Amino acid sequence: MRKVALNTRQPDLNSAPDSYGLSITPLANSNDLFISLVHLDAGGQIGLHQAVVRQLFVVIEGDAIVTGAEAAEQVLAAREAVVWEAGEMHKTRSQSGLTAIVMEGAASPIT
Repeated sequence: MRKVALNTRQPDLNSAPDSYGLSITPLANSNDLFISLVHLDAGGQIGLHQAVVRQLFVVIEGDAIVTGAEAAEQVLAAREAVVWEAGEMHKTRSQSGLTAIVMEGAASPIT
């Protein structure tokens, strides 16, 4: 066993300039999968941007209000998730703040 340090970083917001209250902690990556821990402050937002690859967004704590290609808002609570496909425009915001796990890449969610 080995304890590892998790380094939170401020994301590059060039693809979603209307983001605020956001921090990302990379957890793992490989050639075809990137996993991160995402935190949004209360009232924070990940601005509208395009998914480069399939993205699974799992709310661990708090609430999320998300949109996808159809632009209809969906409310997510803890232990709920959404999948955005590659190329899909999407946005996330939170009223109370949230912690989420995000998996980007080739993996398919179990349904």
